[in-house]
Amino acid sequence: MRFTLFLLAVLLIPGCDSAQKKQIGAIEAKLDGMSKRLDLLDEQIREAKELAEMPEHEKMRRHHERQAAAMRPKPVSSEALANITLAENPTREQVQQYVRATLDAHYAPSPGDPQTQSLLKVGPQHLDVLLDALAGAGLRSGTSSQHLLRAIEALARPEHKQLILDRLVAQPTLITVVEKMGWLDDARPLLIQGVRERPASLPSQWITHVANLRDPQTYEALKEAMVNSSQPATVYGAISKLPGIDLDDAVQRAWQRLEQRPGNDPAKATFVTIAIAHGEKDALGAFIQIMGVADTFDLHRRGWAFLDRSVSPRRVVLKHIDFHGSDAEITVWFEKNYHDIQFDSSRRVFFVPQRPAAAGEGEKAG
Repeated sequence: MRFTLFLLAVLLIPGCDSAQKKQIGAIEAKLDGMSKRLDLLDEQIREAKELAEMPEHEKMRRHHERQAAAMRPKPVSSEALANITLAENPTREQVQQYVRATLDAHYAPSPGDPQTQSLLKVGPQHLDVLLDALAGAGLRSGTSSQHLLRAIEALARPEHKQLILDRLVAQPTLITVVEKMGWLDDARPLLIQGVRERPASLPSQWITHVANLRDPQTYEALKEAMVNSSQPATVYGAISKLPGIDLDDAVQRAWQRLEQRPGNDPAKATFVTIAIAHGEKDALGAFIQIMGVADTFDLHRRGWAFLDRSVSPRRVVLKHIDFHGSDAEITVWFEKNYHDIQFDSSRRVFFVPQRPAAAGEGEKAG
């Protein structure tokens, strides 16, 4: 097609001097561009036909993959970092500029981790500059924090202990440095302080270290950490086996917070079975609604896209109710008795109390 049009264009031009050759070249370039656009259009039409024939859940998966690919940053090139140099015997300001430039040069992990290698060049003597950068890394990207933290872990020395501990509560990701350097005993009061002051933003290992103290005086703080955590199931796993800890109320409050989140939520999907096991009736109702639902798109539409597919809602429901029947019968039982359903915490079972016989009913029966 393209070459046919090109030949026609040549035939329409009398002679073939240099000016005409330029015209022919320009026409050929335009035709080449048209050909590429037509190829692209053909590809788009083919993809549209494929999408039209796909099941809905596959369309959703394809859409999410494309969104993720579009947002995925490109790795930094080693050449880009090679152009960023640190002066010999640099001033503090030069080190700060070097760190900023290194962080600005990338937004994604790269093979061999050249970003961390570049940050290591600042040396242990400028660890405080990296700590300052880590404090502001949230304004950049998660990968910036990763590279900074790796460099700090590698450069930390025993003489930096107080510097790290002084920043620990404000910068909780430094817990990895404390672990690596063996400073957990020195950090114990700070770990407890962190659980009490900022429970929603602590790494999971922080919670684990406090839980391992097995100190009843920390239980209330640990429960609040679970209620306010972005990943309450992880916190629950760390504290659920503590001797004497009662989690029913805290689990129900955590679930009520999760219920406020719109749409599909991984934290809700991982916590729902825990909530049911601790007497949260609305969590039980949520699982009753999806018994028998197997279609991925339908689960997504109902807000359960992240539910572990190995979890059977029906098995979970039957484990925790004092009633047996089909999915439809269980649904009727739940809706009919919703306001009367109670929870037996010793058996971890929902039940409907038997109503006492009406006055005189026994006499009539006799």
